Amino acid sequence: MKEFAKTYKKSGEQEQIRHMEEEMAQGCKAALCRDCFERGKKYLCLFYDDPVAGRIYNRIGFQELGEYGMLS
Repeated sequence: MKEFAKTYKKSGEQEQIRHMEEEMAQGCKAALCRDCFERGKKYLCLFYDDPVAGRIYNRIGFQELGEYGMLS
């Protein structure tokens, strides 16, 4: 994959690769959610700190409920 990315980066198509990766991630997450609902789950919850991930989750139907923090 690194060689593939290097080839396209050199040819100026890095943005196209990023878009394809987002579409693949969106499809995988949507399939996982469908599977959970088909198995009888009523609610799904997730946490993220990456704005790209947030856009993907919004596209597949997740709603933002608020922010979170972690204590250690």
